[in-house]
Amino acid sequence: MNDNMQKAARVLSPLLFLCLFLLSGCREDRQDRGWQNQDFTIDEILADESRDSADFILKKAMARNTRFSTFAANLDIRLKLDKHVIGFGGQLRVKKDEILWASCQKFGFELFRAKATPDSLVFYSKPGNMASAYVADSMKELLCTTFSLMQCLFMRQTDSTMLKGDRTLSSAQDTWILNGLANDSVAWQLHVGKEDFRPTGIGIQVRQDRSTLQIHVSYRGENGFDVRLSENGKSMVEASVDYVKTRWNETLSYPLSVPAGIRVEMNHGLMKNLEKSRRQHGLETE
Repeated sequence: MNDNMQKAARVLSPLLFLCLFLLSGCREDRQDRGWQNQDFTIDEILADESRDSADFILKKAMARNTRFSTFAANLDIRLKLDKHVIGFGGQLRVKKDEILWASCQKFGFELFRAKATPDSLVFYSKPGNMASAYVADSMKELLCTTFSLMQCLFMRQTDSTMLKGDRTLSSAQDTWILNGLANDSVAWQLHVGKEDFRPTGIGIQVRQDRSTLQIHVSYRGENGFDVRLSENGKSMVEASVDYVKTRWNETLSYPLSVPAGIRVEMNHGLMKNLEKSRRQHGLETE
């Protein structure tokens, strides 16, 4: 493994880990060949800027969620660092409400893979020689919420679990904008298209100690999205992700094991993991 491959793995490792961690109701499954569009009639009156209207928009957006049992796709990833654009391949596999599995490759070498469930999150990078794991011992609610966030992100869905807390509603030309504060440290914003009630973007802001992390996702149709990660208002990295060769309702496997000898950081904390990674790999920001 050459130095460039190792550097790419080290840069991508904290990015993927943060995206997975931040972007943390069963329904009857149906056989769908593609992204489902459900028909419904909007017969309620929308009153601007009221709690009732915000809940109504959220309910209608949830009614437009794609129904599936499993989903898989190849990933075309373009990572933007300063003025440079780096391309990667990857895979995504989802078992509805149970497992999220993702991997990233470059030149045929796997840089990392990650697996999330409602009560665990495991991340492993062979070239980066690092692994992290979160389990539900002391953070069950957080992990469950994180899983819901990630499933909604990758599947372009809406879920009241992730959008908990008081909600307010405002209107732009083509979208409804829902804002909320889940708790003292987590705020969110959801953009919903007025014509089809599908999410067009979502933003999450997390405050801890002296750091504020922001992640913003913009959807490009059903098979792609752009994501921007910032810290204290300073852009850290941007990426574009496209789904290729999507597959629905197939039997999938979700392999992930950490070799003996690799130390696994257990429940180390999101901010501490990022700070440690920056110190180790010379990625400190002023």
